[in-house]
Amino acid sequence: MGTASDDYTSLVFNGCSKQMFPNNVYPENLKPLMNSLVSNSSLETFLAATATSGDGTNGINGLYQCRGDLSPAECNTCIRKIPPLVSQLCGETNVAVRVQLRGCYLRYEIADSKPFDATEFLFKRCEVNQARAAGLGEKRDTAFGILENDVKNSTGGVGGFYTGGYDTVNISGQCEGTLVNQDCVACLQSASQKAKTECGDSVTGQIYLYKCSISYKSTNSSNANANGVPYSRKVGAGSGNYPAEMVVAIIVGSIIGLILLGAVVIYIIKECRS
Repeated sequence: MGTASDDYTSLVFNGCSKQMFPNNVYPENLKPLMNSLVSNSSLETFLAATATSGDGTNGINGLYQCRGDLSPAECNTCIRKIPPLVSQLCGETNVAVRVQLRGCYLRYEIADSKPFDATEFLFKRCEVNQARAAGLGEKRDTAFGILENDVKNSTGGVGGFYTGGYDTVNISGQCEGTLVNQDCVACLQSASQKAKTECGDSVTGQIYLYKCSISYKSTNSSNANANGVPYSRKVGAGSGNYPAEMVVAIIVGSIIGLILLGAVVIYIIKECRS
């Protein structure tokens, strides 16, 4: 699971259709579409647009989406990296293209293309090292369940970027802005199932489906909840919501610490007087 400080402009994968534009009008429509997507990326993290000829023909549908923890400036930086990569990796005559960076992606296809299923499997990246600690699979599955439940109960309505975890497993997931909650949940469930089957006991994994993605990382860092307390939040929806158990544990721990400190002070005073 990354943060806004990671290398969010690094290439993850690209897909280029083998079919070419049927005429020379489509490339001319592609240029203003790409310009519009890039310019709007400094204003919003998701945008879908269509470019056509004056008579409404030769349409191209395009969209971009940035990871929810990126600022508008970072989103723009990320999206601006993609048009040159499209030219370099695919050329400018393919009927469908997708370029996925760590922090954003952009895709387009001609308007009369056959639609893809939201859960179409696109790409996986699984850490070569396998987990040595027992129970990683169970912790990861629990974390996925927490994330899916959080999306299901979200009042955001459409799309969203979610982070969460359980014990020493951190996870993140994001749905395309066109997906409503129930479709987002279904997509993330498919992605988490793919992570289980494709990545096995790998300590980290990333799964990309057509309209959602999910990633996980096993870590023993201080940022993980080592006592098995679940947490989950939607980035951009306000401050994180800490579980009641965690708050109670902090309060109780503080009280006990004060009592012990008081007992030590009293003991020292008595020893000094004797």
